[in-house]
Amino acid sequence: MLGHNIRLANPNEFPSVVTILRNRNSNIVLNRDVVCGGVLISKQDVLTSEHCIINESISGIIITAGSNNIFQASRFYPSWWITYDQWCTQINKPIKHVWNDIAIIRLTTKVGNAIPIATISSVSPDQLIGLQVDAVGWGTMNNGSIALELQTASVNVLNRYECSQLLSALASETIPIEKRQLCTIADPYVLVHEVLCFVYKEFKSLSFVNYMSLKLRKDSFCLQ
Repeated sequence: MLGHNIRLANPNEFPSVVTILRNRNSNIVLNRDVVCGGVLISKQDVLTSEHCIINESISGIIITAGSNNIFQASRFYPSWWITYDQWCTQINKPIKHVWNDIAIIRLTTKVGNAIPIATISSVSPDQLIGLQVDAVGWGTMNNGSIALELQTASVNVLNRYECSQLLSALASETIPIEKRQLCTIADPYVLVHEVLCFVYKEFKSLSFVNYMSLKLRKDSFCLQ
């Protein structure tokens, strides 16, 4: 995350958020080896984005969980993974959208009882309009380096019309916003440009989304 009012997450504030790292024989180098974030949705399953693992191998990544500090977290290993499109193909379910960007990673072992799992949000984007949510994740900081510890910042959810108007003005062309998409804004700006979790405190649940960020003047617009 880049911008203003970004802080380190408190211990146990977002305990189900995990890191996906490249598994190398050498020591971990954050700027080289941090791939993505994810969320534990069971004691043995991680929800993440398809693009995070599409160019990786099963033996080539590790998952860290149980601490906001990457180097202090426990390490787990993937047994297999499946993308949403692969799952749809297996069960002959029609794929409605060209790009779904969803994947599940099954771990070889379960995480301990001290690491809680996330409650996945079932609310629609329309129910979140006007609410403040917390963006959570590891990623590029203002100084250009990758964060060692989990970061968070508060952003507000825009309605689709406002988001389309602002993005269209920025891009000098019409950008429609789909019903399934979520758009956020912050002033002063917060650019959330990596795979992140968003916590909706009103619903006491976690939603895992992949966001694209655009900056206009002092504001930041983030579109799923």
